Formats: sequence, structure tokens, C-alpha cells
Amino acid sequence: MRYLALAGVVGMLGVAIGGVSAAPVVITRDAPDLDRWMYPFNSSSVGTRPGASCFGALGQTELAGFTFDERDAQVLVGFDLSADVPADLCRYRITQATVRIAVTTDGAFVYDPTIDARETYFGEAMLPGGVADGDAGRPIEMFGVGYRNGFDAGSFVETSSFGPMIAWRVRNAFATDYASGVPRDVSNSLADGLSVTAFAVGTTTVVSPGAVVPANTDFRFDLDLMNPDVDAYLRDAISGGKLRLAIASMFPAESGGGGGPGTGAYPTFYMKENIFGAGRRARLSLTIEPCIEGDVDCSGVVDVDDLNIVLSDWLGSGDGDANCDGITNVDDLNLVLGNWLSVG
Repeated sequence: MRYLALAGVVGMLGVAIGGVSAAPVVITRDAPDLDRWMYPFNSSSVGTRPGASCFGALGQTELAGFTFDERDAQVLVGFDLSADVPADLCRYRITQATVRIAVTTDGAFVYDPTIDARETYFGEAMLPGGVADGDAGRPIEMFGVGYRNGFDAGSFVETSSFGPMIAWRVRNAFATDYASGVPRDVSNSLADGLSVTAFAVGTTTVVSPGAVVPANTDFRFDLDLMNPDVDAYLRDAISGGKLRLAIASMFPAESGGGGGPGTGAYPTFYMKENIFGAGRRARLSLTIEPCIEGDVDCSGVVDVDDLNIVLSDWLGSGDGDANCDGITNVDDLNLVLGNWLSVG
């Protein structure tokens, strides 16, 4: 109640409106800084392949003494952001994050722009309780990237090893949904009983759902910014200057080649080394909108909510730190009051 009362006093005093909101920061890339096929048998051309595919190994977790992740072949793409993000960036909203990448394969798979319920995969994974998939094909999904065995976004590069052995749950870089800020490995979400939310699903305007996808079709991944886990992952990536994303799917892998019991109906994507990859390799568009000064919750107006956050976080280092200097104190209170009712 005292917070509300203080806000009323501020209003009666008629504090000057003078908030400052910086211009949006738009980051674009026409090629990735890193792209890599994360497949356990990819050892001879790590980081230099012209194309990389994504497929699953459902029902084929063990073969010839090896075990495989359900999301077996994953495609990593990475963009370095340090040169584009202002050093003094404080409170901001991420308003748009899109990755585009085209497929090299012609007629290899069917387009499915929708999430398939996890139970629709149970039959292929030889798990009980499966249900039929109501549409043709499987979606292409995008996730964040997590690491193990001492690696992180800075140390894992195109030539880093897949993992200490060919087995499931060992890969050094893996797809993650960053659930509640935890970089858990979702490569075996069915076996591990995980309910997984992808960052994005690949879509295209070239073909209709259920149709066969032609070569050079461009897929668009609009990251779900309404998902707090996606927002948190992107903020960590912006802070660290390195955005890493994983393209994964559970298309059935090709039979006869040691990968699985399927037909080989899965996508292959352009890598930056492909001589025909201009305009087709991974591209990034990211928009960051700095919030108005004093708007600690980035709601678009400096109001009682911001005041309450500052007072609740007093002498802490959380959301109430309006000027991002590491502590919530009188400077942050003054910043809120000095921009009272500013809109931006």
C-alpha cells in the first residue's frame, strides 16, 4: 500500500515527463559464423560439409554396438553478436527473431508446419500408448543449444568433437528447450519422458502442408518470443555475444545405411561452405528495442509497477536495477520518478 501511496504523491507533484528511449537495434546476417552437422559419424569433414541433414533414430537406439539419440542428426547454426549489441544496452525487449535457411534436397520430404503430439511418435519409438498423426509429414523444429563435457558457446567450434563416443546422451552440443532456464538435453525426449516445446517450427510459402518440398525451398523459423524460455535463452545469448541454435527433427532415417528403419525422407540444408549457398544458407534477423528509461518492466510506460519493482528489489541486483549498474538504489528510484508516466 505504501508503494501505491508514493505513486499517488508523485502524480500530484507532477513530476516532469522526459523519458528517453533509444532506437531499435536491428541485427542481420546473410551467413552464419558457425554451422555444423552434429551427427556421430560426421568425423571426416567436420564443419566443412556443403549440406547437413536432420533426422531421427526412433526405434533404432541400438545398432551394431552403438546407441543413437532420438533426435539423431542435428544441424547447428551460430551467429556472433558482440559487434552489433550496444555495450550500454540495459532494459530492452526482443521484438523479432527469425532464422531462414533453404534445403538442398528435391522432393525428399513432405511439408508439415505444425507441432506433432509426442504420442504420435510412440509407435516408431516402440513405446506404448501411441496415437495416429493427423497430418502428413513431420515438423522441422528449432531449439537452443546446450553443452556438456566442459564446452560452452564460446569454446564449441565447428571442428570440436561430437562427443567422447558414439552413444546417446553424450554429444558435446545438443538441442535444448531451455525449460525454466535449464539447458536440458531434449535429444531423447520420448525415452526421457520430457514434454518439449520447440523455439520455432520451420514454415514456407512455397508449398502447401502435405506437399513434397522442392529443392531450394526457403524455410523460416520465427522464434516464439512469447515463450519465456525462448526470451531468456536469447537474452543470455545477447549478453554473451553468441547465438547458437539447433535444427532438429524426428523424420525417419534412411534404412540400409546404418541410420534407422525409415525411407530417408528428411531435409538437408545449405551450409555456408556450399558454393551455391548465397541467399540460401542460414540467415538471421533480430530486433531489439531498448525500453524507455525508468521502465524496468518494459511495459511501455513508467508507472506504479516500475516503482513497486524498484522498492521491492531495494539494495538487490534484480529487475529493480533500472540503470543496470548492479544494485537497486536511489539512482534507480530517481530514474523511475524522473520519467514518471513517460511512454515509449
